[in-house]
Amino acid sequence: MQVDISPETAERLRRLVERGDFADAREAIDAAVQQLSESSTDHETELAAMLAEGREDIRAGRYQVLTPDLIDSLVTRERSPRR
Repeated sequence: MQVDISPETAERLRRLVERGDFADAREAIDAAVQQLSESSTDHETELAAMLAEGREDIRAGRYQVLTPDLIDSLVTRERSPRR
């Protein structure tokens, strides 16, 4: 696979290799893709946990129905000065 990169990205890669962070551009790109992949997995795991917690809250009755009055109340509370 070939990928076109911007001149700015090419310059960043060159600097990373030049200062010794990576042996070559391929190594730097491999590391970046690995980090993105791990980060994505971490976010998916965190989101799944949050969804499970939300479902449990609903089952336990810990929720409020979002009504126009509740929205107004939340907006008013957010705009009021905090102490």
